Amino acid sequence: MLCTIKGPFAELPRMPFPVAAGFGFAVLVASVVRSWRRAAQSHERETRLLCEFQRAFDQSTLAWIRLDTNFNVTAWNEASEKLFRYPAAEAMGKQIVDLIVPAGIQEQAFGL
Repeated sequence: MLCTIKGPFAELPRMPFPVAAGFGFAVLVASVVRSWRRAAQSHERETRLLCEFQRAFDQSTLAWIRLDTNFNVTAWNEASEKLFRYPAAEAMGKQIVDLIVPAGIQEQAFGL
């Protein structure tokens, strides 16, 4: 027996095949719910790992610098501030070469 969908979900995109009410439909719903749970768990795990990485980045005694594809600084930790003597606010958005290569030898650095 085929099920007719009524109510607020009746106008959602229709299935290209008839949905039979019964065991098969219950299995489909169960698999969708299971997929949602897996996605939520994956998102939770990813968020936790990002938080752990951010904590390591902030608390590290090593100078960590995050760059974008154009070599502009997107993150600059406290150890970087101490090593290169630029506050994070000043370093953000600047090209890394302008910050770590002395002005007198930048031409040589680009010539290599």
